[in-house]
Amino acid sequence: MALSSEQLRSIIDLIRRDPEARRQLLAALELEPLRELPGRVDGLGEKLDRLAAIVAELAEMQRRAEARLEGVEERLARLERLSEQLVESQLRMQEELQTIMRWQAGEEGRRRGEQYERSVELRASRLLGEGEGGRLQRDHIYRRLQALTARLPDLVDLPEEADPMLADLIWWKDDTYAVVEVSVRVDRLDVLRAAQRAETLRRAGVNALGVVIGEEWVAEDTAALAREKGVAWKIGRDLSQDLLAFRHAGTS
Repeated sequence: MALSSEQLRSIIDLIRRDPEARRQLLAALELEPLRELPGRVDGLGEKLDRLAAIVAELAEMQRRAEARLEGVEERLARLERLSEQLVESQLRMQEELQTIMRWQAGEEGRRRGEQYERSVELRASRLLGEGEGGRLQRDHIYRRLQALTARLPDLVDLPEEADPMLADLIWWKDDTYAVVEVSVRVDRLDVLRAAQRAETLRRAGVNALGVVIGEEWVAEDTAALAREKGVAWKIGRDLSQDLLAFRHAGTS
């Protein structure tokens, strides 16, 4: 049955005045949850405000964390640079220490070699037999050898390894000269120098013998090289036959 306009106005007026009538109407229309919607919306706004505050706080925390991280990265970079500098400094110190140690070892070897040369010179008459000579630092020996080598046409161009003026020791008896290389440990270069310097004197018309004197061979094949080059030797207590012959030369 259709309602008249007046009846509708009466119903609407009743609903406005009577809460129970409104409730029954909403229940009949299944619109009761709509009454709770304003409160829910208000609660949602509060939650959104709290969420926004939390997000802002998290953003600030992240900003501070990033700032601290940047500071840490800068410190790490400085530490890395400092570490690299320390490593470079340590490497330089190690290189300098090794250089000093090599220099010290070289100096000790040089001093030991000089002492050994002086010892050989002092014992030359026992090692090489009665005769005369010594190191080239002695003026009369230097002048004598200079006079002998003055006959050579290529004296100016002589390489050091072939120049008898640079020998460690010269020892002579009658007309035979021993060109001596002295080293605690005798190597191939010592043998070759003795051979070449003796050959230079022979080219000057002098009867010369290359000799090496030391405590030991650096390598086992050095003795074979000495035999090949005609170089006499005294190594430790071992004397070659040609050195024994030189020792006994000129003695009755």
